[in-house]
Amino acid sequence: MLQRPTMERDPSSRTGEFLAHIPASASPETTASLLAELAKPISDSDAPGFIYMFWLTDEGLPTGPSDEAAGSLLAPASRSGADNRRTSDVLSSFTSAPPDKDEKTMLLKIGRAENVFARMQQWKKQCGYNLALIRYYPYHNSSKPSSRKASENEGPKKVPNVHKVERLIHIELMARRVNCGKCKACGKEHREWFEVDANREGVAMVDEVIKRWVDWAEKDEASRHR
Repeated sequence: MLQRPTMERDPSSRTGEFLAHIPASASPETTASLLAELAKPISDSDAPGFIYMFWLTDEGLPTGPSDEAAGSLLAPASRSGADNRRTSDVLSSFTSAPPDKDEKTMLLKIGRAENVFARMQQWKKQCGYNLALIRYYPYHNSSKPSSRKASENEGPKKVPNVHKVERLIHIELMARRVNCGKCKACGKEHREWFEVDANREGVAMVDEVIKRWVDWAEKDEASRHR
């Protein structure tokens, strides 16, 4: 049985540093795959971009949830019973339990883009699913003045080496990846679809994974330019 890799004794090795970004709950296989990806050099073709989390709902429905409703899944827990009921209603309306499961699940599309909203529209036309934006990254609370100022003066901040970040996120979430075969609409096999529990906790779990690897990329990029 595989065991979680231990920290290398070689002081020049970055294994210990890499392990600090991998949750102890990750399986040995996932940990090994993440370490292997982290050890690879950054590709010269990699570039800054955004990571997005879309919520996919059945194309058979007349419409999907609004972006506002989707984004509310990651809003801080409210003391208002009305707010919590609205979130519960949204989840109830646009999720269902798979035939082999008792609990409802939801389908998330997690990927990278140069322009999140252009990618969203392109994908809607390409595959026909109802799509709602839950969040894109790097995420900064818009209520913070410093974040608004940076956006106004410098444009939106992007994730460094977004191809590698996307790959790390997908590796960690691999156990939740949905294999639907080739898409009937576009003929491609979508490898960026993931199934999670249809509740705030399920979405928050994915949010934590994305933010952690975005944070790693930002710190790694900063260390390269010291």
